[in-house]
Amino acid sequence: MSEERLDRIESDLRKMKRELAELKAALDAGAPYEGGGASFAVIEPFLMDIICLLDRVRDAGDDAFALSVGEELFDIVRRRGVERIRVGARFDSDFHEIVYEEEDESATRVRVARVFRDGYVFEGRVLRRAEVGVVRPPR
Repeated sequence: MSEERLDRIESDLRKMKRELAELKAALDAGAPYEGGGASFAVIEPFLMDIICLLDRVRDAGDDAFALSVGEELFDIVRRRGVERIRVGARFDSDFHEIVYEEEDESATRVRVARVFRDGYVFEGRVLRRAEVGVVRPPR
């Protein structure tokens, strides 16, 4: 991974940590936040920014530093209630978005064959569906 790309990831991570600290300070000071309440509109864009950063870190390849930053960043949001959508073989349109599909004579139903991008849930709401490739029976 290039030094420039690592610098960009580090800068994005520092920015997210500052924003998270500001959000935590606002909530600690009594700003209203109830899961599913109107304040969800405030925290959701922040979480989506972190998810995009997680994608960039994941795409960094085998760089050990970038991968450790990604693990730490996910641990931060996991402790605050964000969960990765578990992807099994069964396709579920509530949690999966098809970005690639192919037909297979042996398939009896639509099933997930590959995950391209992880999906995430926060307090029962889907922040982003997992982007998946599926295998389906011929039409």
